[in-house]
Amino acid sequence: MHQTKHIHTPVAALLTLALAAPGGALAYDQSSAISDCQSQIFNDARYHNPHGASATETGRHSYKVNGLVKDRQNKDHRFNCRIENREVVSWNVSPEGGHSDSDSKAAMIGAGIIGLAVIAAAVSQDKGHQDKRDAYDRGEGYALDDMDYLKKECAHELRFHLERDYGDVSDLRLKHPYLSGRTLTGNGRVSFEDSDSRDLSFTCDFDRRGGIHDGRYTLIGPGYAD
Repeated sequence: MHQTKHIHTPVAALLTLALAAPGGALAYDQSSAISDCQSQIFNDARYHNPHGASATETGRHSYKVNGLVKDRQNKDHRFNCRIENREVVSWNVSPEGGHSDSDSKAAMIGAGIIGLAVIAAAVSQDKGHQDKRDAYDRGEGYALDDMDYLKKECAHELRFHLERDYGDVSDLRLKHPYLSGRTLTGNGRVSFEDSDSRDLSFTCDFDRRGGIHDGRYTLIGPGYAD
């Protein structure tokens, strides 16, 4: 008679093995970061043939990725991504030659996630807005009834992320904001110090005290449409 023996391995041991294995499911390295970055960019069907890509580690499971990609006319464009904890939090493709061109069909595009950085402690240049922020944070009043406050808070968060990912912002204007529940959506226009203006769409998700905990933006430049 044959006897079957069952070997029970503790869950903690299995997790340790997975983390230690070079090709384990939990492994995340430079090639993973490059692959995730390129997957985001290739959502736009105009780009293909990535080359010269490199990834620089900025923290645990976090990287900055740079490289080149070709458009439909086989012209090179620079791309980059910022990845935090395995998530692509921003990416962009620059226009040919690194500058804007109103006739280009491949002007700078990009996208990003907002609300990841803790910037609530940053003092607003607008004292009235800062006073409102402090009051709402203490639970005084109802921030979601104050559209002017929500719009300014969203603009403040967007500006922080846009400057970190693209450079100094000279002007940012949000247009046609619409509040549904705790989510503010709309369009806008941003001007950078070293380049032309870009159109954008945005989403800011608020908590009940008017703090932003999540959101996204999509950035496009002149000539985006085919």
